[in-house]
Amino acid sequence: MSLKSMYNYVSETKYKCHICTYSYDNTEEFSKHITYYHNIYLPENKIIKKWIINSFNINNKNITNDEDLCVICLDRKKTTAFFRCGHKICCLHCAKEILHVENKDDKKCPICRKIVGGILRIYE
Repeated sequence: MSLKSMYNYVSETKYKCHICTYSYDNTEEFSKHITYYHNIYLPENKIIKKWIINSFNINNKNITNDEDLCVICLDRKKTTAFFRCGHKICCLHCAKEILHVENKDDKKCPICRKIVGGILRIYE
């Protein structure tokens, strides 16, 4: 197998275990592999389960630094800042969830607990 064909194979594979380097095409196969071959318990919580699966995936190119992760979902990059406090701590989806909470007292920044007046999308 040539180097170019090996590169194409690895780049086409969605999930590749960093422990044993087996490759899988979908999340379910990969999560079964982690559970059965490496005895790692995956919780039912979808957010935590996805975070664990992505941490075992060599081919996860979405986020390279944990400091860039949304502090709420731990799945997407931080792309939004809150008005009033200016903290850039979460993704647009989670920021919208905080902004559209019915109870005004729950519309608070997770870091400083100031009431959120709005959100600002930050492009890099």
